[in-house]
Amino acid sequence: MTETQTTAAQDGAPAARTPVRLPPPPPAGRSARAGGERMPMLDVVLERLGKTLQGSLRRLAGDGISVAIDPPASMRMGEYLQKLPTPSLLCITRFEGNNAPALAVAGSDLVFSAVELFLGGRPLAIEARPNRPFSAVERTLAERMVRIVLGDLAIAFQPIAEIKLRLDRIETLPKFAAVVRESGGVVVITVRLKMEGRGGELQLVLPHVSLEPLREALRQTYPGEKLGRDQLWEQHLTHELLASGVRLSAVLDEPQIGLGEMMRWKVGSTLALGATPTSPVKIYCGKSPVFMGSMGRHDDRVVVRIDGRAEG
Repeated sequence: MTETQTTAAQDGAPAARTPVRLPPPPPAGRSARAGGERMPMLDVVLERLGKTLQGSLRRLAGDGISVAIDPPASMRMGEYLQKLPTPSLLCITRFEGNNAPALAVAGSDLVFSAVELFLGGRPLAIEARPNRPFSAVERTLAERMVRIVLGDLAIAFQPIAEIKLRLDRIETLPKFAAVVRESGGVVVITVRLKMEGRGGELQLVLPHVSLEPLREALRQTYPGEKLGRDQLWEQHLTHELLASGVRLSAVLDEPQIGLGEMMRWKVGSTLALGATPTSPVKIYCGKSPVFMGSMGRHDDRVVVRIDGRAEG
C-alpha cells in the first residue's frame, strides 16, 4: 500500500495523510503471448509438438514415456537467465533462412536421463546423480535429444509455416547464452519428459523478435483459419479431385424454335443449325460454359481445339 499526502486548506489545519490503495500488479501470465499480443496458434503448435515428440521418443524408449508441455510463459531474457539452475546445457539454435536466434535448455535431470536412455543404464535416484559439469559423452547424448525436439518442433509448425531450426553451438554458462538483450522479451516453453523412472525438463526459449516473421500466422484463431487445414487431407482431396471424371458437352449452336414446330417433328425431320465449319464451339461442364474452341478433324474423328475460356 502506498500513501499520498494531501493538504487541508481550511482553518490552517495541518496536512492530513490519506491512504490510497493501489491495485496489485498482475501476476506473470502463462498465456501464449509475444510482445503483449495473444498467439492462439502457438497453443495448437505445442499440442502438435507433444503428440509428435511422444511418437519420436517411443521409438527410442518404448511405450513407457509421457510428454507434457506447459503453457507458454512470457518474460525478459535477463529474468530467465537469472533463474537458470546449474549445471544446464544451453543449446543456441538458429532459424534457417533469417538466422533468428533461439535457445534450448536441457536441465541436468534430462541430460543424465538421456545418458541412461541411450546407453541402456538403469535409472539413478536424483540424489545419486553427480552435481558437476557435463562430460563430452553426456553433452553428445543430450545434444541428440535436443535435436529430436527441434526437429519435431519444425514438424509441429508445418501447417502454418515452414521453419527449420539448426543447433549452432552449446554453452554451459548463462552469460554466454543471452541470444537477445537482457531487456528483450522471450516466450519460454517447458517440455516435461518422463521415461520409465527417468525424466527431466527441456525449455525452448523463443525471442519475440524471432517470432515476428511468424506473428500473423500465430495470431490466427483455430479452426477457422490456416491451421484448421490438414495437409494430408488436402493432398488426398486434391489427388482425388484431379483423378475424378467430368462430362463435357461441345455445343455447335443453340437455335430457338417454336413449340408447335417441335411437336411436328418425326423420324427423318431435320434441324437446320446456324453453324458453319468455322463457327466457334462452346464447351460446357454441366450447365456452366468453360471453354471456347474451333471444330476440326483428326483422322476419322471430329475434334474441337481449345481456343480460350468462355465468358459467362
